[in-house]
Amino acid sequence: MTATLEIKPDAIKDEISLLLEKFRNTSGWKSDKVNQLKSIIELLEKTGYERFILKEHRYAIGKVGNSFCYLISDKRRGLFSKFRSKSVRVICIASGRFDRTVMVKAIDSEGTQIDL
Repeated sequence: MTATLEIKPDAIKDEISLLLEKFRNTSGWKSDKVNQLKSIIELLEKTGYERFILKEHRYAIGKVGNSFCYLISDKRRGLFSKFRSKSVRVICIASGRFDRTVMVKAIDSEGTQIDL
């Protein structure tokens, strides 16, 4: 994990968090869970989340369905540079051997999603 990211738990309560909770509580990877993930991704795209591919060893993303809030440093470069000095909500939507596909959106201090 990189030193310029401050990880906080995702305490946002919205439609996305309800879908994520239902997704996490569904066991196995049967068609119901796959359809839930598709619904989550559609909602994230509709609400303006951006898709990134991150290295798992550099970011503490974890499993599909996990979500975190990151406070991005004002000196941040690379993928998160457009979010400098902002908090972002990061939701994992796919995992590979070493990579994680995530959806990211800036949030304010109360956890409300904001558009850049």
